[in-house]
Amino acid sequence: MPKSDLPFGSEFSPNQIDLPTLLEIISQHHLDKDGFENSLKENFFRDNKTTERNKQKLAMNLRLSLKAYQIIDDEIQFTDFGNKLFNLRNDPNELYTDNRVHIRGLALEALAFKLMRIIDLDYVATRLRGNATGGAEVDLLFESSRLVFSRWQVQCKNTSRVTLDDVAKEV
Repeated sequence: MPKSDLPFGSEFSPNQIDLPTLLEIISQHHLDKDGFENSLKENFFRDNKTTERNKQKLAMNLRLSLKAYQIIDDEIQFTDFGNKLFNLRNDPNELYTDNRVHIRGLALEALAFKLMRIIDLDYVATRLRGNATGGAEVDLLFESSRLVFSRWQVQCKNTSRVTLDDVAKEV
């Protein structure tokens, strides 16, 4: 996930966004950022009880989320991962099962960024573990030299359980 001061989870929630519809909208708006954001606003935020300005901001945040999750690029064109999602849009089992690993891993990284900023650590680097985990396992490095130098390595694993052996191997 590209470096950012903001986590991008809430605008990309399945409770708010229908992924197949979203993928169709992306396919219709290559190179048209304003048209894309307006379509997002109309399709997903039209009924929100907020101002038009805030609805537009929600649409912009969704566009930024899609970019952060590596589904689209700056020109509103699918990335390789976005194309994979688009090709699976009519098969909900495959769409949600195979690709949640990638999305969940990036969401975990965003959460780690937020937590580390709360405790005043500086981001140093990100290391993805690519092919073996579908990009879902990430290491984040943070450090601080406030009182004493400290370095934190945050591991985001897409698993329901981590054993002591898993932790020992990483340490």
